[in-house]
Amino acid sequence: MRPALRIEPLDATHDRSRFDCADEAINAYLRAGLDRDVGRYGCITYMATLGDHTVVGFYTLSNAVVEKHRLTRSTRDRVPGYVSVPATLLGRMGIDRSIAGRGYGTDLVIDAAHRALVAARSASGSSLLVVDAKSDALIGFYTRLGFASLPDQPRRLVYPMLKIEQLFAHQE
Repeated sequence: MRPALRIEPLDATHDRSRFDCADEAINAYLRAGLDRDVGRYGCITYMATLGDHTVVGFYTLSNAVVEKHRLTRSTRDRVPGYVSVPATLLGRMGIDRSIAGRGYGTDLVIDAAHRALVAARSASGSSLLVVDAKSDALIGFYTRLGFASLPDQPRRLVYPMLKIEQLFAHQE
């Protein structure tokens, strides 16, 4: 049985110094760019640990919009009638090499989806969870989780908040 991640908002106790996800751009962002973005209110960041303060994963959430005409018909039916649909962007995300391939990436996405749903209900309306996949492999990862690519932007994938709500309905 694999240990459960503890996922919590970024704070000064999180040790990011040893994080390595095999993507140097993500590693550099976690060590240098993240603090700038957080300090400028560009994103909220959640850190994953295995019980201590050593970061083994993370993700960011921020606000976004998606032009309604870019959505598939079935997704358009699940969002409000706005031209620009309010969304939550699951931005940068990474899992340390030491725990990669064990399903922890899925755990991060599930946690992000739940936090996006809670915020959509209580703090800032959002009809979609959006990701921008950097690779074909990541497109496959997100598609397996239920995300759908935009027809004219295959690397941008969306998950309607109404579907996310259904996923968590049994837990609430």
